[in-house]
Amino acid sequence: MACRVPKKGMSKGILSPLFPTTQRDVTRLRQSATDAVSDLSTAAATHANKVGNHLSRLADDLQKEGRTHFNRAQGRALDLARTSQQFARENPVACIGIALAVGFLIGWSRRRRSSEPNQ
Repeated sequence: MACRVPKKGMSKGILSPLFPTTQRDVTRLRQSATDAVSDLSTAAATHANKVGNHLSRLADDLQKEGRTHFNRAQGRALDLARTSQQFARENPVACIGIALAVGFLIGWSRRRRSSEPNQ
């Protein structure tokens, strides 16, 4: 039996009787590829949801931890402010002396910088 090679432009209907097994294989291959793409997109969506949930829980945990640290730092700052106020009430002369000394040091340091030649 001689093999007939179809000419260009022949319709798909003419090829079907010539290569029925190949036609079925191509159809099955096309369906397998479609199924694989569907499975892949389903798996990707599932993993994306898992990652999203994990990141959401992680963000919540970080927010709680940050809030805890902030509250702790705020409490320490308030304690320091109360201690400073109490020290100032109990030792007003010492506070005035400390303020004068700090002011003198700042002024002296700025004066030295402004009198130094620029290099």
